[in-house]
Amino acid sequence: MRILTVAESEAWLSHRGLALQPARAAGHDHVLDIPAAFHRLCFGTPPDAKRQQSLAHLLAQWFQCEGAFLLVNVVALFEPHELDAFLFLRRYYGDARWVDGAPGGATPGHHFCDGLREDQRNVRELLNTMMAYTFEGYFVQADGQALICVADDVIEVGAMDGRALIVPADAVSTLELKVCEAPA
Repeated sequence: MRILTVAESEAWLSHRGLALQPARAAGHDHVLDIPAAFHRLCFGTPPDAKRQQSLAHLLAQWFQCEGAFLLVNVVALFEPHELDAFLFLRRYYGDARWVDGAPGGATPGHHFCDGLREDQRNVRELLNTMMAYTFEGYFVQADGQALICVADDVIEVGAMDGRALIVPADAVSTLELKVCEAPA
């Protein structure tokens, strides 16, 4: 896993046809513009740890994790031990950076580039951590064709090919999660 600055994150996303609007001032969030062509499925975050872990596992199986990217756009209202849990993987890979001097604070990009098994484990671990805390972000496949957005109490999956949402829809049904309206 490699940590990317705001500029590096913007370039990675742009290469896949996605636009990042970086935070321009302290207290603002990074925003990823999701193309209108994406088909979306939106559902509530599981309220209990057992279903959060199951969902993280099921989504990491569906999502093509190898070479994927995580854009962290909001990190708010955290306790020091929660931030420490989130930063564990960064430290494990030898990069303890938390901020890079950009408005909005956090160094936003995590590029999963360690091979399929490691990337899948890392995506699953960060997905589970983000569901448990108030961190928000977007996991984007290496080809830019699918994404998972984690935001407070809502998770949204999107794909350019609507048929790709069958597997996440089955997971939502299996875990008895509440489907909600995807944002426009």
